[in-house]
Amino acid sequence: MFRGDQDDKEKPEDHLRQQLAFAKDMGARDGSILNSIVAKNVLHEDLGRFDSFLPRYNLDEDTRDRLIVHARQDAAHAVINTAALLDQLGTLRRTLRLILSLVLVLIFMVLAPIIYVLVVKN
Repeated sequence: MFRGDQDDKEKPEDHLRQQLAFAKDMGARDGSILNSIVAKNVLHEDLGRFDSFLPRYNLDEDTRDRLIVHARQDAAHAVINTAALLDQLGTLRRTLRLILSLVLVLIFMVLAPIIYVLVVKN
């Protein structure tokens, strides 16, 4: 299926760079937002947005249906893994804040008597 000159079509790499730059300019720093942009770019490339023709795979119905089911399983697996990683990241952040707070308290406890002796005694 021909859709015009290839020269007129936007290249997937250029489109991805443009979308990522736009997101960063708008303040997006979250990895999940940037990952979503990359995933959409891959989807658009697979659906033929950047090419003059769509690939034909010549799959029978059973094979196609099986691939769709596996793709849905892979997507669900990715979502669950992402949720688990985000939970672990939250736990790590809370632990790091607690450790940082304890370190600051310890530094204060060590320095307070020294400062007291230097300032009050002199």
